[in-house]
Amino acid sequence: MRTRKRKGRKTRVQAAKSPGPEIDVTTIDPDELRRRVIRALSGLSEKERQAMYEHLLTRLDEVGVNIASLLFQLGIGVTSHAELTPADIASLLRSVRLISPDSLRQVSPALTVLVAAGRGQKQMCPARLAA
Repeated sequence: MRTRKRKGRKTRVQAAKSPGPEIDVTTIDPDELRRRVIRALSGLSEKERQAMYEHLLTRLDEVGVNIASLLFQLGIGVTSHAELTPADIASLLRSVRLISPDSLRQVSPALTVLVAAGRGQKQMCPARLAA
């Protein structure tokens, strides 16, 4: 916080709070990525969560990640994306982080926003980026 004189009186000017350093999803610890994704997705409404799932899964598919194979390897048996839980998505992203960090980087800025939200920072709703 800084002060400045204005017409004989002091006024306080608050510097805008920065959202903090941007998180690089390709270098963050995989377990920390999983924890933050679970925390952030759990805080979204069902509609926002489903929109984020669709966005992330579509982008992963576009960059060549075999989602069905990874879900099978993780022991996650679902017939539709609607059945996925925040823990399922977080485990999937953790696996992609370990196997192919470059694919994760290409997913979208939404994942970075989501991970920052999982860190407790107030950010814009990640699902809005997915829309």
